[in-house]
Amino acid sequence: MRKILENDLLKTRRTYSTRKRNADQEITLDEHTTIGRSLENQDPSPSRRLIDHEKARLLNDAMRGLSEDHQLVIQLRNFDQLSFEEVGQRIQRSADASRKLWSRAIQALQTKLSGLEDELLTGVYMCPPKKSTEHE
Repeated sequence: MRKILENDLLKTRRTYSTRKRNADQEITLDEHTTIGRSLENQDPSPSRRLIDHEKARLLNDAMRGLSEDHQLVIQLRNFDQLSFEEVGQRIQRSADASRKLWSRAIQALQTKLSGLEDELLTGVYMCPPKKSTEHE
């Protein structure tokens, strides 16, 4: 009985003397902490840069396949971040007309992008295959 009591006391002492997680001591990993800033400023990996470059190329190729009106309205709305009223003023249309034109332009862009992605996945859009050096 004495040994059981001694073990129970040791277990209780270990339980209450260990340092437990204290939420008051925790810090958030945001832009105000040194760790957060160092993680935020890390350069993207080579594969991430390659993927981003390929996405930008696909977007540029798809944009070039659109009409001039569609290219302009997407440029003004998405890249220049103008309101539909401002877009309408620039292209000499009403805000509603510019909104509808933008909607059609985005649909056309999505169609172009899906076509380019399909070509990319099947290898049609990628580098041409190497010529075989074997004699048949």
